[in-house]
Amino acid sequence: MIAYDLAYKRLFSHAQLVRELLVGFVQQAWVRRLDFDSLDRANPQFVSDDLRERTHDLVWRVRLRGAQPAWLFLALEFQSRVDAHMPLRVLTYLGLQYQHLARTPALGAGEPLPPVLPIVLYSGRRRWTAPESLEGLLAAPADAALAPYRPQARYLLIEPGRYGEHELAGLQNVAADLFRVEHSRDAGQLERALNGLLWRLTRVEYAELRPAFEQWFRAVILPRLPGSERLAAARDLMEMRTMLVENLYEWVAQKSLEARQQGRQEGRQEGEEIGRQEGKAQMLLSLLQARFGELPAWAQSCISQASVQQLERWGVRLLSIERLEELFEDS
Repeated sequence: MIAYDLAYKRLFSHAQLVRELLVGFVQQAWVRRLDFDSLDRANPQFVSDDLRERTHDLVWRVRLRGAQPAWLFLALEFQSRVDAHMPLRVLTYLGLQYQHLARTPALGAGEPLPPVLPIVLYSGRRRWTAPESLEGLLAAPADAALAPYRPQARYLLIEPGRYGEHELAGLQNVAADLFRVEHSRDAGQLERALNGLLWRLTRVEYAELRPAFEQWFRAVILPRLPGSERLAAARDLMEMRTMLVENLYEWVAQKSLEARQQGRQEGRQEGEEIGRQEGKAQMLLSLLQARFGELPAWAQSCISQASVQQLERWGVRLLSIERLEELFEDS
């Protein structure tokens, strides 16, 4: 399994991220009945009747509240590519899961097996085109009387790529922040998404998730960024955050310079300084808007007229302020 897959699996080994995935991306009534305090890993090593071993990506169990509370098993499967035969894999996983549950000593004789919900979390950029149940792969029965005997093997598909940037940002959810970063298509989207994710991870309730996000960040995000060797030397995610702001300032400034140089070759020194100032100003505006919302006109004016050195000082100070006004106190 590649580093990307390992980092992704480690992220969803945390109950809080699984909870936010379901609450944010499964708009069905039964999710509101889940007792998330009971969410627990239940990852067996499957051994089928022919003695072949199979391990499902992640299996969780959770109590479903109601008149008769019952366990629901959630089998998470991670996909970065479209698998046209996904329903066949789901059918195999379901069979192995139910074999395992049938052998569980806690299950009394004659007691019915608990429900197992297969969930496919697809992170690829192409749209998911595979059938979402086995019926989509099977030929029509030769006789209508045979139709009831066709297996379904239906799974729940979660495809964050179908959401727009603003939709994901509106969820106010760390799982949505993760998907915003993964599906960023340009420097502007990436810096907004990373800023939102890193700010959310500073909150106390996400402390246990930070090491998993740090591993994912190093394995998945750093290779995309210029200056990744320098960022990789950071000791932890919070130090990366400070270095990332500086790195993205340079990146946006570089992009601005490249655009200017396409239109003119003269006045190179002046163009570089203007490009650096515009890049840093735009980056600071984006970071401030992500944290404080729409900025007042006076703040935008201060930023647009500030020097490169002043913008750099404000960018570092942004990490420690609580109110917008504190940023400009020495102006």
